[in-house]
Amino acid sequence: MSGDAGNILRTFIAIDLPAPVLDALATTQDQLQKHLRGAGCDRAVRWSPVKNLHLTLRFLGDTNARQREQVV
Repeated sequence: MSGDAGNILRTFIAIDLPAPVLDALATTQDQLQKHLRGAGCDRAVRWSPVKNLHLTLRFLGDTNARQREQVV
């Protein structure tokens, strides 16, 4: 993909989760963080902010601009 290497993005098709699901996930994530902190292994996990959570339907991998236009 010469000439387009600077425009490569890791791409996926996803849907946003409804607010009640995000709220439930936030509660569960908080409980897990507290449990792991209490067990002394909280540094073993890198947590994503709940606002960034989504349901990935298909991971496309590295794509260039032309490929992304075709998907859209």
